[in-house]
Amino acid sequence: GARLDGSTIEPSTVTRLAESLIGTGFSYTSQGRATEAEYLARVLPTARDIRCFGSAALNLCWVACGRLDGFYQRNMQYWDYAAGELIAAEAGAAVVRPSSENGQLMVASGPGIHGGLVRLVS
Repeated sequence: GARLDGSTIEPSTVTRLAESLIGTGFSYTSQGRATEAEYLARVLPTARDIRCFGSAALNLCWVACGRLDGFYQRNMQYWDYAAGELIAAEAGAAVVRPSSENGQLMVASGPGIHGGLVRLVS
């Protein structure tokens, strides 16, 4: 399991996307940001709010300890998310790893909103 300052951590228990705080990140290319804006337009009216902290690993750690209810992002480098992904999974978050089959999409969240978040950003 994952720990923070010696205490076990776990992801959010939120079960409705309308109550969820979702993290994401944005590409450095204008074409990438244009595509990401399309997904953001789907998420904004559905989630409680969106946050972008600039670090996928940090976002994933915040999912792990319930500070964010979910996180999604596409087209990251492995070193951008590897440590955070491990911590989120160890804490009990549901995680979809980026792959060629899913368009390089990473999604991590508490189990209660995972299916809905994956459908929304896929």
